[in-house]
Amino acid sequence: MNIAIMQPYLLPHLGYFQLMHACDEFLIYDDVAYIPRGYINRNSVLLGGKAHRFTLSVPDASPNRRISELSFAPTPQSLLTTLHHAYAKAPHYAEVMPLLQTILMHEDRRIGALCQFSFETICRYLGLECRFALTSEMDYERSQSAQDRLIELSRQRGGRGYVNSIGGRKLYRGEAFARGRVRRQSLDHRCADVVLARRRRLAAGGVHPAVGRGGVAACH
Repeated sequence: MNIAIMQPYLLPHLGYFQLMHACDEFLIYDDVAYIPRGYINRNSVLLGGKAHRFTLSVPDASPNRRISELSFAPTPQSLLTTLHHAYAKAPHYAEVMPLLQTILMHEDRRIGALCQFSFETICRYLGLECRFALTSEMDYERSQSAQDRLIELSRQRGGRGYVNSIGGRKLYRGEAFARGRVRRQSLDHRCADVVLARRRRLAAGGVHPAVGRGGVAACH
């Protein structure tokens, strides 16, 4: 079984979904320090042909607090209006806009919980099979190094493989994972092409483009 571990981001980039395709269980790493001015609560949309940044407020946000201790503020109507203006003419607006509204208006405003709900909702829409869990709800040794925490979490969840993001390839040592009896794998930029090509072939054949766990996206 393959495990991936990443911090929760609001409506994340394609690389997150590559990881979800490549793993069996995706752990939402919400018991680490909050990062101000990062992408936990910010993102961009294409508005008038240009990138337009939006932010979902996090009251009392501080790098001295864990992500799991913080919640998103209620979603303002202005954000939904911005999304409408940005994508009203997009081909799949009628399908995707209600999905985004459901995510952004989700009742549980805890950062980890809302992001988990968004990942599950988007994965169902894309046909990706992946389980999700919050690390803040797990019992493990949090005082050890970041690398050792990932190894322990992977082993605790029954993972034989840890799937690394493209950007995190140089952060951790493969030999340390090997000593912990966990095989480290890394995605590369070819994985997105593999996933998209498979979805296009399935869609062309009239088949719902569901993709199984593990599979072809775990590139090295």
